[in-house]
Amino acid sequence: MTLIVILCCTTISMAQTKYYSQTKTFYENGYTYQCDVDAGEYITLYNKDNKLTYVNLTYNGSQRLPPIGVFGRIPFITNDEQMLPTAWDIVYNAFTKAQRLKMVEARLSIALCISKDTGKVMEVKFNFYTWDTLNTIPIATFRKIETEIKDKIKITPLEEAKKLNYIFYGWNQPITIRYEDR
Repeated sequence: MTLIVILCCTTISMAQTKYYSQTKTFYENGYTYQCDVDAGEYITLYNKDNKLTYVNLTYNGSQRLPPIGVFGRIPFITNDEQMLPTAWDIVYNAFTKAQRLKMVEARLSIALCISKDTGKVMEVKFNFYTWDTLNTIPIATFRKIETEIKDKIKITPLEEAKKLNYIFYGWNQPITIRYEDR
């Protein structure tokens, strides 16, 4: 009896749909997403309308970035304490409670391409691995994250940002459960 229960549970867990195990294009309701999977099984998932997904960040028209780096030492944006918590909440709330409980160990990498002139988020891309539980999340969830980030996140670019072709801002977010999920 125990063996039958174990086999049924294994079959159910193995039957979960993995959406992003190979490079392909998703045509959805009014939007198209591209999923690129490299040899290391690293997924890059993004809106097909994105123009900057694979464009290198440049400074003063050169591929070389400032010698002391882009992050932290040369100010490109104002220090808006609300930006990252708002973005984290958008990501957290995009997943259902059941999804969050299933993905307790998952980490989603999110990258924003922000206009150097307006501070508005122009593009969002997501990265994770094929073996990650994020592979079982439907494309509509990533679309929801993208649209809410574009709608709710805006930064104030500083003068030094005008020397970039766009402002890059990214983070790795663990998909954790909060007290209310328990």
